[in-house]
Amino acid sequence: MDDKSFYYIERAVEKKDLTIERISTGIPKLDELLQGGLPKNSVTLVSGPPGSGKSILCFHFINAGIKNGERCLYISVDQKIE
Repeated sequence: MDDKSFYYIERAVEKKDLTIERISTGIPKLDELLQGGLPKNSVTLVSGPPGSGKSILCFHFINAGIKNGERCLYISVDQKIE
């Protein structure tokens, strides 16, 4: 490969927009760790042992969505309705 080939590769990379739109989790410090929140239009699996905060994370996320006027749905297959 010559120097001209590398020029074309660099130009192709420069034109690609690698920005990912993100949605807040409702937890500012977590959003900071996730570089702005969860990727929009994606599926995120939240898993962990009992008592690790999975449900609390989901409730914060849904609460942030409701405050932004978004429609939200929470589905749990482990918890009983009280």
